[in-house]
Amino acid sequence: MSGLPSGIEVSRYVPEHLVQEYLDGILTLWGGELRRKNGSIAGFLTEGSTLIQRVNEGLPIQPSQLMQAVGNAEFAAHLATGIGVVNLGVQVAGFAIVARRLDRIALQVEVVRDELRAVGEGVE
Repeated sequence: MSGLPSGIEVSRYVPEHLVQEYLDGILTLWGGELRRKNGSIAGFLTEGSTLIQRVNEGLPIQPSQLMQAVGNAEFAAHLATGIGVVNLGVQVAGFAIVARRLDRIALQVEVVRDELRAVGEGVE
């Protein structure tokens, strides 16, 4: 995915029953698939956090895994805040542009009104 800052780790979960085959070199990673040497698909990687998978399976969690999960959550929160600020800035800039255009239209209406008034006075 383009536009992501470097250093972001994307987690994929290897199904437990395929881990040993992958570690033994029987399976190779091909995109999001685990394939055998003959090209047949043995299984698929699933999106998600290994931390969540470990919790769901009742496996122990390393402190570094927990710290990484917290760091990723903080990054996501900061990213969401930044997007909100940018969105607000775009809205303010858009409003300023519309306000300037409305001011110009108001000036043009005043000019036309004055001209019509002058024409009206000349007719009388």
